[in-house]
Amino acid sequence: MHHARIMFLLLAGLSPAVRAGVVINEIFYNAPDDLEDVQWIELYNTSDQSVDLGGWTLDDGRLYTFPGGTSIGPKGYLVVALRPDRFSQWYDGQAVGPLERPLERGGEKLHLKDGSQRLVDEVRYKDRPPWPVSPDGYSASLERICPTAPGDSEDNWAASPLPATPKPSGTPGRQNANFSAVLPPMVTLEAAPADVAPGQALRVEAAAKGKARELALLYRVVFNGSESKEEALAMTRADSGRFSASIPPQPAGSLIRYRVKVTGEDGSVRFCPAEHDLRPARSVYVHDKWETASIPLGLLILGGTDQEARRRDEAAARRNQRPGGFPGFSGRGPTPNFAGWGRREEPPRPPRGSSAFVYYDPAAAKTAVFDFINAVPRNNNRGFKIFLHKDHMLGDLRAVNLIFEGSEWSLLAEWLSYDLYRRAGCPASLSEFVRVWVDGRLLGYHLMVERVNRSFLRRNRIDEDGNLYKKRWMGQGVVAQHEKRTHVHTGHEDLLALLDALRAAGGNPQDQWKVIQDRFDVEQVASYFAVNMVLSHWDGFFNNYYAYHDTKRDKWQMYPWDQDKTWGYYDGLPDDQVFFDMPLTFGMAGDRPPGSPGNA
Repeated sequence: MHHARIMFLLLAGLSPAVRAGVVINEIFYNAPDDLEDVQWIELYNTSDQSVDLGGWTLDDGRLYTFPGGTSIGPKGYLVVALRPDRFSQWYDGQAVGPLERPLERGGEKLHLKDGSQRLVDEVRYKDRPPWPVSPDGYSASLERICPTAPGDSEDNWAASPLPATPKPSGTPGRQNANFSAVLPPMVTLEAAPADVAPGQALRVEAAAKGKARELALLYRVVFNGSESKEEALAMTRADSGRFSASIPPQPAGSLIRYRVKVTGEDGSVRFCPAEHDLRPARSVYVHDKWETASIPLGLLILGGTDQEARRRDEAAARRNQRPGGFPGFSGRGPTPNFAGWGRREEPPRPPRGSSAFVYYDPAAAKTAVFDFINAVPRNNNRGFKIFLHKDHMLGDLRAVNLIFEGSEWSLLAEWLSYDLYRRAGCPASLSEFVRVWVDGRLLGYHLMVERVNRSFLRRNRIDEDGNLYKKRWMGQGVVAQHEKRTHVHTGHEDLLALLDALRAAGGNPQDQWKVIQDRFDVEQVASYFAVNMVLSHWDGFFNNYYAYHDTKRDKWQMYPWDQDKTWGYYDGLPDDQVFFDMPLTFGMAGDRPPGSPGNA
């Protein structure tokens, strides 16, 4: 009797995940492209017998209560979805549900309890490191590595493989891609510099937690547009219990990508960084001493589809060049070349890119390396769109455009314009000049402009959950000319309703003013148009701006974009004229731009 009591107490002291037959095995909490109704939780039965789940609960029933008759087979899986019908649109197989509430995108603790309300399993997840970041809106799910190890630590969770294009992913209904019968040893990399000098070896140190049999340092080198095969170096153990190895010196202009592989005594394996992370390797740039500069330096190292797109764009730009420029245009600023312009459908960007951006800040004397990003060439060979990752941004900037429109004059005009909008209290993109190299070739000074996106809204303390539209001059009709940038899988109903309200007001000024007061952030929009007038920005009244609907306040705002035709310049203006007299009526119904036939 005494021995039986001791055994009972020992079993009672085991963690829930060890004695549980059913565990929370996979979580998909944040889909890409604002697919807010695609969320799910997968349960896994570790036992060899079916389990009746009737009366079991997630989050004490506030998330889900399993109805009577629900069961999960031996070594079986069961998915509970926020909306089972939406789950079936993206995955093979069926899900039960719906969940009573959405999963928290910032992370939460989940409890699985049986019909007697005894705790069966407990998991915790978060959306920031050291937890995997790729499940946070980058298409991956969060997978449990070892189903019999506790689920409330980041050590036991990893991201599922990333798809080639953004879409809900994961491994519902089958064994996790990261499955291991035993929990592999943990390994952490010590802090390392972002850059090293040519001829300098890169020393890498790591610490292992658990029963590690060996550690290996794996590295690749990107140089002259190609990436080497992965090399392996055995790491030696120091007296402190840490492991170290040194990557041989590399020539200037090299990008070193490295990771550590740990093998446990039982043969289990883990990588650091994890192989399905957004950045599956640490990155270091090798360079000579930076030259003295007052303007930041930016180096793009293109890989994969970005490199191929750049080559196609350069070839197309050469084909589209017109000797002597475009007929009918002269004056200050760049001579336009409309050949090859127009709306171009870009293929979806992969969640994890293959390019790198090296940014040197001469004021702080610091180098930052942003690797595994997307660097998409802008149309007609006019720069790049650079998309960073949310856990490693350039200050407050997650995405920027590196632009060159044809002359330094236009870059100065654009920079001064954004500065004036901000001084007037109107939200506008941050911008700065950067000296740019691409794959080792100097391209000269570009303007780096913050893209208008959710990060832009957050930086300007604007609620980011509304609808953002980019107004374009291409396309037929309101919907085609307003490209949706948030909630892209929903329609333009709010925009169309706004236009219907304005039309219903007819020509009655009082009714029009009432609609404007009710629907617009009047002070902000008035500031936007006032600065347009000061800048003589004729190109910003009917295109090249962002419209944003703050749905919580039901107010519309407008933000500037593409400011190269400002400060006294428009297409075809002679050098001895200054476009300063843009009439106050410009942009109104029936008015025509200055310089058009019939207008002075």
